[in-house]
Amino acid sequence: MLLKPVCVNYEHEIFIHEYLELVISSIEIITKNDEKYKDFIDVSNIIIEHHNNYKSDALNFANYQDFLSLIPTHFSCMVNGYLTGIENEENKHSVRVYKELLSQAGYRLIEKIETIKIEEDI
Repeated sequence: MLLKPVCVNYEHEIFIHEYLELVISSIEIITKNDEKYKDFIDVSNIIIEHHNNYKSDALNFANYQDFLSLIPTHFSCMVNGYLTGIENEENKHSVRVYKELLSQAGYRLIEKIETIKIEEDI
């Protein structure tokens, strides 16, 4: 089960939820819910826990953007590494398609996050 990420507002929550839902469902499809999928969820939860703990620290304007970008940047790296690790001759084409689709989803998430207004009390 995936942990719930801490979000700064409803807009941020929607952006993150949509992205994570796409990533998790894509990985589940490509790995056919085997043991490697469980490993992926475990690492995903480590990233989300890091994200949540980062928010709980004294968050100021300087590291606000760092906090917002933790999930898309860490997930992007993890997804590409994970898909590279499971790629073989049999699944090479579909894995590469997923790599591209999920990379583009990460870029779109970063663009959306950039539109979030920074509030004084986060």
